[in-house]
Amino acid sequence: MPMKTKKRALQQKSRAAAKPQRNKGMLKAPPVAVKGTASNAKAREAPGSKQAVLLALMRRRGGTTIDEAVTALGWRPHSIRTLISGVARKKLGLSVQTDRDDKGRLQYRIG
Repeated sequence: MPMKTKKRALQQKSRAAAKPQRNKGMLKAPPVAVKGTASNAKAREAPGSKQAVLLALMRRRGGTTIDEAVTALGWRPHSIRTLISGVARKKLGLSVQTDRDDKGRLQYRIG
């Protein structure tokens, strides 16, 4: 075997030995949606966070519209809808209800 080939083979072996081996049989478990109650959700939200502000807006009697949440949080509308569907509904397991107001805008409420 030529010298360059031996050297290259040794380099590849040393790289393989230095790289941590991942156990391919150990995969992450899929996320499980846990149904919670409103009181459990309050315990899991950080006070003063944008998530807590949005949930407080949604807990009001009339709920909130996307426009009101955009003004309160300074986020884009698609980010607020993601927080509502992904975090409030799926992660926290809250019952999010949507209704249309007299102007035809969607209002989101936790109830």
